[in-house]
Amino acid sequence: MPDAPAAADGGAESTQPLPLTLRDVQLPGPVAMPALARPGPPQPGQPPRSQPGAAELAPKAARRAEVRRAMQRDIPQIATEVLVMDPDRRAREPLCSLLRAFGFEVAVADDPARAWALSLARPFAVVFVDVPLDGSDGGAGIELVKHLQGQAGALLVLVSAALRPVDQVRAELAGCDATLGKPVSRGSVARVLDSHGIALPADARRG
Repeated sequence: MPDAPAAADGGAESTQPLPLTLRDVQLPGPVAMPALARPGPPQPGQPPRSQPGAAELAPKAARRAEVRRAMQRDIPQIATEVLVMDPDRRAREPLCSLLRAFGFEVAVADDPARAWALSLARPFAVVFVDVPLDGSDGGAGIELVKHLQGQAGALLVLVSAALRPVDQVRAELAGCDATLGKPVSRGSVARVLDSHGIALPADARRG
């Protein structure tokens, strides 16, 4: 039987490359990306989408005041620690005596630096300050008021023997929540606290 012809290059079978064209290569099609959901108009029967409230756009001081008012509408705050800052000992003593009679624990400061230090040591529910807001003290009073605004939930009351209309405006612009004229009385102090949701710890009217 005749031998089979040998391969030309030493016995290995020769292979020829197959011609390929772009038609023979299947490329993957475009990948479909999920469309981002865009809010459309509310459907009938669905509640309208809520918009950002005014409180979200209000300044920090206004938001703090609104939060405190919202908390105090239903449940009066039972405060026990208050701060009185007045450089005149004889002038501040009537207020301190009234607050103690109401059941408060009263901390006393005779200058803005001392009041600042006490407010850093512990929070106060109410702070009474007698400071000039016209810058006549080198701005120490205004700086103290700005610092006290950062005390969460603290009621800030300006106490002064001279509360002219311009002083009322300055107190409001500085961030004070209320004003109290000297000489103070039991009724005037109680009204300021009651009007801002601060309950008196030893108020005889609550028996």
